[in-house]
Amino acid sequence: MICLGLDVSTRIVGYSILSEDKVLIRAGFIDLSKIEDLSDKTTYLKDKLLEIKEEYEIDNIGIEDCLTKFAGGRSSIKTIGKLIAFNYLTRYICHVVFDIKPVVLNVIRARTLADCKVPRGENSKEYIVSRVMGLYENIDWPRMKKDKTRFSKECEDIADSVVISRALIQECIDNG
Repeated sequence: MICLGLDVSTRIVGYSILSEDKVLIRAGFIDLSKIEDLSDKTTYLKDKLLEIKEEYEIDNIGIEDCLTKFAGGRSSIKTIGKLIAFNYLTRYICHVVFDIKPVVLNVIRARTLADCKVPRGENSKEYIVSRVMGLYENIDWPRMKKDKTRFSKECEDIADSVVISRALIQECIDNG
């Protein structure tokens, strides 16, 4: 069994591919930040997912539920609506490209299933990146362009996708 995990946003889509024993096969991100139109973003993402399909025999797909990400007052309704639309478009594209209906996972439940539960008081983004870096030393983590000593923001998207992949595998194991 090979699982594809996706962390979907309209700017960056983090992805990871793990085997059933949670061995990392590949991880990275798809940069959509320079594409303005949602239809164009969708087409570009579909093309990238087709490339993944050509290279890997994906059995299961997990996508982080977009509705659990928002804290009051941090995002406009326009931003939330666009993200929800893109998340559902991504689910549809996955269904069309891979002929697999993606499993949608709540981020808190996914972290628990993936053995990446954030301790109380910790910064969740920093903790998840650090935890995934510790689990998978073979990921080529992107760095800042001007300061190569610092990791780029895309690391968070990659790490979140790994959490989704690990959670999906664990859920499959738990459900037999």
